[in-house]
Order: sequence, then structure tokens, then C-alpha cells
Amino acid sequence: MEREKEVNMYVCIRYSSEDEDRQMGLIAMEYMGNVKEVFVKDMTERSSNRYMLRVASEGLKMINQPCIVNLFFQTNPGIKYMKTMKGKWTNRDVGDLIVEEAFRKSIKLNFYHNKSEDMDIVTGK
Repeated sequence: MEREKEVNMYVCIRYSSEDEDRQMGLIAMEYMGNVKEVFVKDMTERSSNRYMLRVASEGLKMINQPCIVNLFFQTNPGIKYMKTMKGKWTNRDVGDLIVEEAFRKSIKLNFYHNKSEDMDIVTGK
């Protein structure tokens, strides 16, 4: 049996509610030791958590086949609410973008946050 492809996706953002020009996201995709970095700009959101989730959904759009994605966030944008799909969550609409993209492409998601040792691939430390 062939092992399923596994991708690490690291999502970092710079967010300013006062200055939309300073809003930027970075997606780093790691597969078999190779890293591809993509900058995401030209999106506006009302909070850093929403922006982070939108950047993650853009990253999932780049994946073109079923696989496992280990999705690393720099902070917790409300993963518990997204995973349980219960209750009222202010970011449900952008969280649903991630869930819908994963479902559409048969992507299995694993969520992680605040793992600074794992974020070193993005920061270069």
C-alpha cells in the first residue's frame, strides 16, 4: 500500500487594522524536504485571525491532489471551533472556506498552532 502524500503548510501573517497596505500573509509549503514560499496580499479582513484563516484557504487552493496537510498557524485562530463545527463562531465563514476546500480536494487536515520550533522553516532561524 502506497503511503499518502503529506505536506506541511506554515501560515504566518503581518496584520494591521489601521493600515491595509501592511497586511500580508506568507504560506510555506514543505514536501519531501523542498519548500515553496508564496506571499499573499490584496485581501482585507477585520481581524488577524480572519486574515490568517483566509491565507490558509488560499494555500489549500494551491494543492492539486488528495493528501494530508499539516497546517501550522502562528497563533490559534479558533481551531477548536472549526474542528467541532459546533456553536457560534465569529470566524465561521472563513473557517468554512478551509473546510470546503479540504472536502472538495479530499485533503485530510491536521491543525497546529504556536509551535515556534516548527515555524523556523518560515523565519529561517
